[in-house]
Amino acid sequence: MAKNNKNNSTAVVIGLSINALSIIRSLGRKSIDVIAISSDLSEYAAKSRYCRVVYCEKLNGEPLVKKLKEIGNSLKQKGTLFCTSDFSVLTVSKYENELKEYYHFVLPPPKTVEMLMSKKLFYEFAFKNGFNVPQTFFVNNKEGVEKVGNTISYPCIIKPEYRDRYWETNVSNIDKILYAKSKDEYFNFFKNYNISNKSLIVQEWIEGTDADVFYCLTYINRNDEPLAVFTGKKIRQFPILTGSTAFAESKWVPYVAHESLRLLKTAGCTGICSVEFKRSNKDNVFKITEPTIGRTDTQEGSSINAGMDIPYIAYLDALGQNPEPLSSFNEGIKWINEPEDYNSVRNYLKNKDISLKELIASYSGKRTYALKAMDDPLPFIAFIIDLLKRGIFRFFKNEN
Repeated sequence: MAKNNKNNSTAVVIGLSINALSIIRSLGRKSIDVIAISSDLSEYAAKSRYCRVVYCEKLNGEPLVKKLKEIGNSLKQKGTLFCTSDFSVLTVSKYENELKEYYHFVLPPPKTVEMLMSKKLFYEFAFKNGFNVPQTFFVNNKEGVEKVGNTISYPCIIKPEYRDRYWETNVSNIDKILYAKSKDEYFNFFKNYNISNKSLIVQEWIEGTDADVFYCLTYINRNDEPLAVFTGKKIRQFPILTGSTAFAESKWVPYVAHESLRLLKTAGCTGICSVEFKRSNKDNVFKITEPTIGRTDTQEGSSINAGMDIPYIAYLDALGQNPEPLSSFNEGIKWINEPEDYNSVRNYLKNKDISLKELIASYSGKRTYALKAMDDPLPFIAFIIDLLKRGIFRFFKNEN
């Protein structure tokens, strides 16, 4: 792998989420200058010693493009760009020709980005090419909602074709999906959230637990060569069953790796991509639930901490340094996303889905963390302070 030097390109990371922090630390620890752009300076990653933070009101559309050009003009040489959300990927893809003047980056072709970002187009692509996906229906009016609601088996899930601002503002900024246990609950969701006229997906529910969710994180270069293939499994999510990764473990799963690469190569993907699967506990069949294109995933840190540094290899490849493929990683390394795992454990214990003994046992073995780091302590300290503040607030609220 190429060695870094003082003339390295500045890495510009769009966002300060957990997956952004994994990029920031990966590159910052190699003495690479990192600038993070954020619309929320209170995020834990903003405290990292490994980045300079620049404020931008919106992390998509023209405001983001304007800020990226402003930063690009201030750099001595072209920067290297990283996306950490679907919104930023869509923006960078749309304005690719303009931004290439300022930054090095590798993204799939715009048509591929559009196809895999659109859940409807992705389902059509997956079904056509023989990939195992859940039975799926698409609705965008009351007639379609009623027809599907009266025919689909329960439980089922409802999710937006594109998770836009309306969903985050009026439905949930936490839940990616709605889980309908019954027909009544299904129709109540549409009524209560006023989403019957939105482009939505109704999908069969795959029976299984959080521990039945598997994922593959990859990097594919411009020559269609995979330079990194990492697989793992989730242990806990938040919200339970339907949320983001709270606790994961590195684990080599050949089928997940093979099908992920087959999907990504068939679609023409390049750059940082990932695929998520859920294994049915009824028939032990893996079904693809979603791809993530052009950006790091929440659990990207699980690959770095297991010895497969995907952000760094993406950085080198974007600069045209032709890095050697990463051939292996350490299995059994647990990765804990502290904010999400805190909420997930509370819900598991509240619902009596886990015993205290089982909870303690889950932390056995080698553990790594999303926030906690001896060389970069402030993000974790900020999280602890936040927890203490919330505890004090709840105490005085209960007292009153």
